[in-house]
Amino acid sequence: MSDLNQLSGHQLSGNQMSGNQMSGGVPKVQVDFDKCASNGLCEALAPKVFYLDDDDFLQFHKQELDEADLEPVRRAVASCPTAAISIVEG
Repeated sequence: MSDLNQLSGHQLSGNQMSGNQMSGGVPKVQVDFDKCASNGLCEALAPKVFYLDDDDFLQFHKQELDEADLEPVRRAVASCPTAAISIVEG
């Protein structure tokens, strides 16, 4: 997949993957933007990783997660009302 994806008329950086496929390496957060409702719950739980832009579209501050990011992103995964977020091994 390309590094820039255009979904719903909005460009988003990062790879788009669904599911929880683990292949080893650095953990990364993935969002299925077809499911994402951009409600901001993930931003509230993991503000160092997620943010809503000026048009209220979900964006990443970063996708590769360090140890400090894992627990907040896990809470975001568990709390996402549309199950759009996953953590994959890069």
